[in-house]
Amino acid sequence: MGKEDGVLIVVQTWKRPDYLDLIVGQVRQFTKTKYELVVSTASEDTEAIRYCEENDITCFHSPDRGCGRARNQGYWYFWEHTEYDVIITLEDDCRLWEVGWEEEWIAAANRWGMICYAYNNKQNSTGGNRWDDPIWTTEFGFHATAMNRGAMSLVGFSNPIYTGYGYDDTDLAHRYYRALRAEGSWQGKPLKCHPCLNAHIGVLFDVSHFNPETFRQNEKIYLSQKKQLVDQPIGHWYPWISPKDREIFLNGIRPHIPKSNINKPGKCIVCGGNGREIGRKNGYPLRSCHGVTMSFPYNSEEEYQKIYTEGDYHSGFQEKEGQPDYWDRDEDLLKASVSRMEILKAMGISSGTLLDIGAGTGALVQAAKDAGFRAIGLEPSKETAEEAFRKGRQVAEGSAYDITSKQRYDVIYMSDVFEHLTSPRKCLDGVWSALKDDGMLVIEMPEEGCPQAQQQGMSWRHYRPLQHVYLYTEGAARSLFEQKGFYAEAVTRPLRGSIGKIVYYLRKIVKMP
Repeated sequence: MGKEDGVLIVVQTWKRPDYLDLIVGQVRQFTKTKYELVVSTASEDTEAIRYCEENDITCFHSPDRGCGRARNQGYWYFWEHTEYDVIITLEDDCRLWEVGWEEEWIAAANRWGMICYAYNNKQNSTGGNRWDDPIWTTEFGFHATAMNRGAMSLVGFSNPIYTGYGYDDTDLAHRYYRALRAEGSWQGKPLKCHPCLNAHIGVLFDVSHFNPETFRQNEKIYLSQKKQLVDQPIGHWYPWISPKDREIFLNGIRPHIPKSNINKPGKCIVCGGNGREIGRKNGYPLRSCHGVTMSFPYNSEEEYQKIYTEGDYHSGFQEKEGQPDYWDRDEDLLKASVSRMEILKAMGISSGTLLDIGAGTGALVQAAKDAGFRAIGLEPSKETAEEAFRKGRQVAEGSAYDITSKQRYDVIYMSDVFEHLTSPRKCLDGVWSALKDDGMLVIEMPEEGCPQAQQQGMSWRHYRPLQHVYLYTEGAARSLFEQKGFYAEAVTRPLRGSIGKIVYYLRKIVKMP
């Protein structure tokens, strides 16, 4: 379930600026719960876009695909880019008038999973119109809805074959309750009935917002599929039916996502999303998005950094994680570092200045010095850095984010570091400024999607949720490096020892004068 306090409120609109202004004002005036407000329109509605820019509201928009698409944009943002437990959607013809109107709807969503707006037809409905005793009816609409994250995980999004008005909504409700049915009923209620409310919300009906032709088209589709809606197993739908449609959909959302999401620990570094869960390791979830596997089971960046800065990470924390003490492996690390220097020499790099980020015991610093480099290292663990210095290795306390352009290097090395970084873009920015124009950046890290990861699944040794924040496929890593001004001159994969690792030998992309 979600971690963020509050609720996401999505207002759907379509070329009705007066309606939009009114419902936004009412949301801001009458909502008691902490909330995030976004506007979604399934058209290039220039008036709505301008209104949102003037009022500092996130606005999603795309080519005209109807209100089902607008709702999907809100659902997608809720699922991929927030951690709220509940989403409330309001069409722009909804009206609010009571302080705390949302509390009943949030409670109902947490109780029933998904709540729709009930029409005022008492002949075909039962119930008390309260969160714990909703209206059970077949006559409902999506003018206002509330859904929790658990319901979304079962259902997905609206059926993409529907456009405009009507049955895309009915299909979504049917699929959710079909997923929970028990012998054709939902907690003793007939499957054809749905829990609904019309408490604290009113709806205006405007014929200009209704397209009879589209409605009849959807009605025909719905009636032809009615038997399938009831009898077929549940499917997790997505809001597109082709790769081209997928890109159209996402291009209506990506540019408007708050940029801060992309830099949040545990969020996708490409789009800022939460991704999809691919499994759990030691009880912690791992999620995947755009070729990147993510894990961040911490409440804050500060809490995470303490595992490196407080105490000796390379002994105490590693032992807790079932890994051998680095100092016990120092001789092996030194041998591996000598091999790394031999590879650099084979590539024509045998002297100059070298910086090792995440130096640990300083084994690579020692090997580089012996090979003819002027080498220093940065290590976030104070105890480890001090012990390495006592052994005559030039290692100082510092992190991957402490690099500046005051000293420029011929080689910057990062071995088993990049997967630990919560802000890889920030690190690469610093590295770019500190690396000489003809210098080389070497990044060695586990490779997501390698044969070992595919064969071993969650038992793969590099799935370590408490340490490895991001694991990258080669394609995802190359894309990130190129975005930050680097290209891969060579890529290698060890055939023994560090199997499952990948090593990138990167050069700066330097613009010609």
